[in-house]
Amino acid sequence: MLRVTAMTAWWATSYWLLLVYMTTYLVEFEHIERTLAFEINTANMAILIVVAPFGALLSDKVGRKRVLLACVRQLDLCLACRCFGSCITPIRF
Repeated sequence: MLRVTAMTAWWATSYWLLLVYMTTYLVEFEHIERTLAFEINTANMAILIVVAPFGALLSDKVGRKRVLLACVRQLDLCLACRCFGSCITPIRF
């Protein structure tokens, strides 16, 4: 029961941050126009609708744990790039 509660809380928090708060973040901190921020958010939701079934198929084929681990690794990479600068440009000392 505790595991299901934790997974649900994790999913709900991730959903809220990525698909609800992202519009506010783009407007307030990245200074993007509100209409463009909503268009970006709508495009993200549309992409999620298209990609989710393929993620489910991949999970069925290679296993749920491997897919989740790959997604977490990708998220870590994205967060590291965001926190420590662009991964494309070299770090200059």
